Amino acid sequence: MNGHGLTAGAALVGGVISFLSPCVLPLAPGYVSMLWGITLEQLRSDADHGPLRKMVLLNGIASVTGAATRDDDDRGRPAPNLQLVDLEGRSVSLASLRGKVVIVDFWATWCPPCVMEVPTFKKLQTTYRDKGLEIIAISLDEDKRDLAEFIRKNDLTYTVVLGDENLAEKFGPLTGLPMTYFIDRKGRIRIEHAGFMDYENFAHEVERLLAEPR
Repeated sequence: MNGHGLTAGAALVGGVISFLSPCVLPLAPGYVSMLWGITLEQLRSDADHGPLRKMVLLNGIASVTGAATRDDDDRGRPAPNLQLVDLEGRSVSLASLRGKVVIVDFWATWCPPCVMEVPTFKKLQTTYRDKGLEIIAISLDEDKRDLAEFIRKNDLTYTVVLGDENLAEKFGPLTGLPMTYFIDRKGRIRIEHAGFMDYENFAHEVERLLAEPR
């Protein structure tokens, strides 16, 4: 399954699955077949191309329904002090972003709910960048050239770096994609969210964290 071949149907199935209640999750393969034009068997075959894809296939249907977690006392936990490099060779350090609100999103071009969130991140970047928001999208794609082409075709305006499962696990267990972390101005992970999230919910959390003192 090529990330560049994702269509409106792929985005639609991501939306349908993301809002399915647990009681109808067993019907998800039928929605995949009907709306995306591929069968669960084809998805399994594609998942065999890499262990990460297989893990996302097996766990992602449940995680894509989303479950945000926030520390009750709002203290959070320290974000890992990572030094990353984007596809243009520019260095990206989480420590250097202290004082800003940072969204770290683990995703892949072959993950329909992840692709569905791309317009949301572009809008968030435009709306909140000057107010102190930074977005770092860590792709778990295996082919750097495919990722670069996706970025070009979709005109991504936020920072994208290439990562792997080991990098993801520095933040916590990776049970599916997308997996999103909200880091406050003091460098603490305050919210983690497994699965699709719409713009309104993203904006609500971003505004809440931006309103806190530095």
